[in-house]
Amino acid sequence: MCPGYSGNEWEQKGNPFLKHLADAITVNGWQVVPITREDIRHPGKLIDKGIDILHLHWPSALGLMDKYENYGWSGVSAKSAGKNHPMVKKILNLIRRIKTGCDNAFLAKSIIREAKGEIETWAQEIQNTRIPIVWQQHDLGSHHNQKQGYISNIDEMLHRKLYALSTIIAVHEYSCLDAIYDYYGSKKQFVLTPLGPIDYGSQIPKHLARERLGIETKGKVVSYLGTPRGNRNPKKVAEVFFKVSKGEDVLIVAGQNVKNYLPKSGNKRLNVYDGLLPPETVRDIYCASDFIVNDAERYLTSMVVRNAMTYCVPVVVNRFGSSIDMARNASIFIDGNVAKAIYKALNINDLEFEQMAAEAAMRHNERSWERSGKELCGTYEKLMAQTL
Repeated sequence: MCPGYSGNEWEQKGNPFLKHLADAITVNGWQVVPITREDIRHPGKLIDKGIDILHLHWPSALGLMDKYENYGWSGVSAKSAGKNHPMVKKILNLIRRIKTGCDNAFLAKSIIREAKGEIETWAQEIQNTRIPIVWQQHDLGSHHNQKQGYISNIDEMLHRKLYALSTIIAVHEYSCLDAIYDYYGSKKQFVLTPLGPIDYGSQIPKHLARERLGIETKGKVVSYLGTPRGNRNPKKVAEVFFKVSKGEDVLIVAGQNVKNYLPKSGNKRLNVYDGLLPPETVRDIYCASDFIVNDAERYLTSMVVRNAMTYCVPVVVNRFGSSIDMARNASIFIDGNVAKAIYKALNINDLEFEQMAAEAAMRHNERSWERSGKELCGTYEKLMAQTL
C-alpha cells in the first residue's frame, strides 16, 4: 500500500484513515506492506518485496511529482539562506510565476514535456511488473495543485495515467462514480469501500459539549472543520454566516492554519481553533454543533462529512461525490448558494432537524471499516485468481 501508514502525529490524530484501512485488511488475512516513494519510483523493487497487489492512494503522495513541485531549487538552500535572502526571493517569485502560468510559457511547456516522458516511462515499468493495481479514489486532481499552472497539468497527467493503469478503482460511495466517469471519460471496474468512523470519543450531550468549549448561547451553532485550501475557504463561510445569522448564533472554525484565512476579529460569535486539535476537542466541536458546513468545491470525498454522521450532525454540503450518499437525507445542499443553504440550516424547524439527525445516525451505522476490509480482500482474491 502506498502511501503506507507511517504512524506520524497527523496519521494518528488528524486523519487515521490509512491505519484503519490497513487494520481492516489485515484482519481478513492479508499482509499490508507499506510501500515507499523509492519503491514506487523504481517498480522493480515491488517484485523484490513480493508484492501481489499494489493499492495506491493520493497521487501527490507517491513522490512522482516532487521534482516538479520543487522545480528551480537546485543549488539554493532556503533553510540556510532564509526566505528573505535576495536570491531566494528572486527564485521563489520565478517559481510562483511559472506555476501560476504568469510567465515563461516556453519553460512551462518544456517542463510538461519532460514530465510526460517520465510518467510514460514509469508507467511502462509498472506495467512490466504485471502487478494488479487497486487505486483508491480520494480526489479528482490533488487539491493543493489546483490552479497552479504547469503543476496542475502534470498532476492531471499523472491522475489520468493512474486511472488507465489501474485494474480496478476503490470508491467510498456509489455517488462518486458519475463524477469519476465524467472526469476520466470512461468507466472502470470498481469496489465499494465506505469510510468507517474516526474515534474522537463517545458522543456527549450538546449542552455539555458547548459547556466544555465555553459556548453560552441559546442560538444555533454551525461548525466548519478541516484544513483550508483554495477550494475550501472558511473566510467565505464566515462572511456569509454573519450576514444571514441571528445575534445568538455561533460559528466555530477549526483546522490547521485557519487563522491565515480568517481576518482578525474580536467577534464573540466566532470561535477559532487553529492547529492539530486533541481528539476530545474535535469530538466536542461535532457534538456542540447543529450543522457542519463543508462548502468544498468538487470534493470527491470528505472525512469531515463522515465524522458528522458519526455524531448525528446534519451537514451543509455541495451536491457532489460521496457526500450525496454518505449524508443522504441528512444534508442541505448548497447548489450554488451557500448563503441560502446556511440560512435554511439556521432556521430549520425542530421536527425536520430531528429527522435529519436520525438519518445521520443511520448513515453512520451503514458504514464500517470492517465492511470495506472484506470488500477489498474479496477483490484482491479475485485479482490474484486472474493473474495465476
